[in-house]
Amino acid sequence: MSLRQRVNVDTDGSKDNSPEPSPYPLDTNPMTKWLHSYGFWALYISMIAMTRIFYWMAVSDPAIGWTLTCVTHAVMSYVLLHVLKGAPIGDITIRGKYDHLTFWEQIDGEYHGTKIRKLFSSVPVLLLAIAFNWVRNDWYLLPWVILSTAVCVIPKLPVMHRKRPFGDESPPLSPHSR
Repeated sequence: MSLRQRVNVDTDGSKDNSPEPSPYPLDTNPMTKWLHSYGFWALYISMIAMTRIFYWMAVSDPAIGWTLTCVTHAVMSYVLLHVLKGAPIGDITIRGKYDHLTFWEQIDGEYHGTKIRKLFSSVPVLLLAIAFNWVRNDWYLLPWVILSTAVCVIPKLPVMHRKRPFGDESPPLSPHSR
């Protein structure tokens, strides 16, 4: 969200220093604003790096280590973003408004194409590219890497918006929801 200032000069010569309007709908969950900080981005990337370092110490084969890193990322990402519903932290001002939405659907008021959604969509593909460098000749590990990337990327596609496995569809917030 941009907090740049817009300066409008009225006909009487006075200036209006109101903030630029947000491109996101007004029903954005305030509990997801922390995702837009660069500190979160650094934390997210460092958690993946720590997972990889853990598997580097636990497993001697880099192909298995990168495969386990991709699978761990896929499971954690899918559960945290696409399975769990409701606000991540309880807030009295929300009062159950987002209980029927997954965390992915609450980000940026369901507006697709934002920076944080692009980050969450591109990291699994980047992990696939890195893991593919090590796994390309191992036909036992390659399906695991591809499947873990598919588990991360397919639920984030706009065509899968508010679609749940096993038919647990969520109702729209309003007639204008995407």
